[in-house]
Amino acid sequence: MLENVLELVSHYGYLALFLILALSLIALPTPDETLITFAGFLVSQGHLAYWPAIFAAFLGTVTGMTLTYILGRYAGYALLDRYGAKFGLTRQRLALAERWFARLGKFVLPIGYYLPGVRQVLGYTAGLSRLPFRAFALYAYAGAFVWAFTFVTLGRWLGHHWQTVLDTLHRSTAWLVVGLLAAGALTWAVLRFRRPG
Repeated sequence: MLENVLELVSHYGYLALFLILALSLIALPTPDETLITFAGFLVSQGHLAYWPAIFAAFLGTVTGMTLTYILGRYAGYALLDRYGAKFGLTRQRLALAERWFARLGKFVLPIGYYLPGVRQVLGYTAGLSRLPFRAFALYAYAGAFVWAFTFVTLGRWLGHHWQTVLDTLHRSTAWLVVGLLAAGALTWAVLRFRRPG
């Protein structure tokens, strides 16, 4: 499937990038970071332009996130129970996102893009939790832009080495995010519970 997705982006450029990312956050399981980094590689080869590639990735991502937010807010668990298993969107995956959401609140939206398995259910979770749309859009859209910018730039910078480096990043990203979250939680706890004198 990965080869087919990359071939579509090679042939149809920005439109394929936009559509695949939008669908991946709704129900199509695709390796999003690989796709966006590949788009950056195409930029390095002169097949795509840098900023249009970033904006196509950004717009596809926010379209998918917004649609899942709307589905979560207005269709709730009924839609997930009826169709979710067909697309790998189970109550267990949603429960994982809900735990992240309970710990970090709206800040999980920009962080969650870097967590495979969580990213695809964040919009649903935000909608189910009745997070106001303005707060959802602020955090989810800012996170989408940083995420798209990061991986397109990485692919552009790495050129032909993009796949090797991306594989290494995939192995270490989860541990890096967990470490950063643990450090942040520890810092918060120390500041919160430290008593003067």
